[in-house]
Amino acid sequence: MQALTRVPRPAEGNEAAAAGRHDQHPVMLRQPEIDDPWAADTGRLELILDVRHIPALAAAGFALSYDPEHLRLLEISPGTFLGREGAAGNNLITLKRVSEETGTIELMLGRIAPERPEVAGSGRLATLRFEKLSEENSDLALHYDLRDRRADAVVTGAYATTVEALRLPDSFALLPNYPNPFNAETVIRFQLPTAQRVRFYVLNVRGQRVATLADREYEPGYHTIRWDGRSDDGRRVASGIYIYLIQAGPHRASKKMTIIK
Repeated sequence: MQALTRVPRPAEGNEAAAAGRHDQHPVMLRQPEIDDPWAADTGRLELILDVRHIPALAAAGFALSYDPEHLRLLEISPGTFLGREGAAGNNLITLKRVSEETGTIELMLGRIAPERPEVAGSGRLATLRFEKLSEENSDLALHYDLRDRRADAVVTGAYATTVEALRLPDSFALLPNYPNPFNAETVIRFQLPTAQRVRFYVLNVRGQRVATLADREYEPGYHTIRWDGRSDDGRRVASGIYIYLIQAGPHRASKKMTIIK
């Protein structure tokens, strides 16, 4: 069994803590993508711990602090990254310590696959689910300590963020519409990492513009556009395949959808 690392509580500090945005760290705390059911549940919060571009990892330790007046921990689920690619079905040992009174979570993960004691790359280490006790923004502080099979430090660090800050996406994306095919109305979602002027069009298969759904400035974040199957002149369009196209600053993307009657 690989030695599990003991992570200091956030109040103790960490001399190896790195500065910068939370999404610039090798361990990233994030919320789920907008097509995840947890992202649409306003009464619950899911935080995902991802590791990125790690050369060798055998054990990982984390200490997360949150505001217990705003959040209540429901469950902690280990990810598949650290326990993958071993001979046994379960190659991971998990230890955790939670104080709901102070709002602190200590999580330690260790790999137990002797034939391959380390993994490398990027993936999910854990998922933490909370109940929201209020609509107030909650401060978060994360310390992490990643170790190789010799228990030497691979990387350690810490950063502070908020629940609200984690809602901002770190990349542009256009998602498939839902439902598809549709009859009366469909929903199209997209995400912006920065504020952009967004032009959103519906085209027919000949590339002719049928409807303009948006032509304005959008703030960074997750956005939804609905289309009721009508053209710019208010008429219901014919059944068939249509293309929705978004232009947002340097970003451009399109997908197909089908309307039926």
